[in-house]
Amino acid sequence: MDAESRNCLLQHKETL
Repeated sequence: MDAESRNCLLQHKETL
């Protein structure tokens, strides 16, 4: 998994 993809997932999780 790319760092960008992981960061995106983490951001979405934080938002939820």
